[in-house]
Amino acid sequence: MSGRESQMAALVAMILVAMSPAPASGQDVDTRVRNAGADQVSFRFATWPEVERCSSGWMRRGIRENRGGGLNRDLDCWSGPAEVRLEIRGGEVRSVDTEIVRAESAPDDRWTSIGTVAPSEAADYLLDLAENADANVGEDALAAATMADGVETWPRMLELARNGGLDRDIRTAATFWVGQASADQVLDGLRGLVDDPDTEVRQAALFALSENQGENAVPLLMEIAEGDGDPDVRRSAFFWLSQKEDPRVLAFFERVLRDGGAS
Repeated sequence: MSGRESQMAALVAMILVAMSPAPASGQDVDTRVRNAGADQVSFRFATWPEVERCSSGWMRRGIRENRGGGLNRDLDCWSGPAEVRLEIRGGEVRSVDTEIVRAESAPDDRWTSIGTVAPSEAADYLLDLAENADANVGEDALAAATMADGVETWPRMLELARNGGLDRDIRTAATFWVGQASADQVLDGLRGLVDDPDTEVRQAALFALSENQGENAVPLLMEIAEGDGDPDVRRSAFFWLSQKEDPRVLAFFERVLRDGGAS
């Protein structure tokens, strides 16, 4: 091929690229799901390294360890991407099922796959879905969102937990996942939820505080146990403190009893 022919071939290739439509990956996840035109749609995204699928079901390793006992390493477990499977009826998502699959496995051919999406895009889609879907769908979407690699979902979870217009089950589920963030920066948000008008949200916030591994979670529970204006909240705070293996708790109980006990 002559030099001129090579130049012409290169120009033609450039023109063809310029005329090609934008790839589907340039669209957000919701658009790609809707454009799939199917009642069963799936997509994959990368998960945190500590997320595993075991023969007994998937779990996030940190949660299991925080609740005591650690993981049973005799189980058949593996890490891999999450595959989210959506059942769609009348243009609305009716169910969300998430599995941790082996990276080399092919997508389940019963679902129309839109491929792999960025973890941040997957989390945004799932959190939006939780905010707008019914409680059953929303709770499953929240759980799936927490698995997105490198994405801190707790700020958005906190927004959902504070939203009094959402279903109570969505708010309490979001509160639970805020507590699992195990960071002191979530404590102010959880403390605010302890004063929520909804009793179940208040109790969920106390449980979330009990699960939080931040250094200041125990002192905050002590503050609530001793000084909150709601006797039920104080009693719950004392209960969750009693479940803590923390020397500060015993010293706190001794002081409270010495000073006359809690009302």
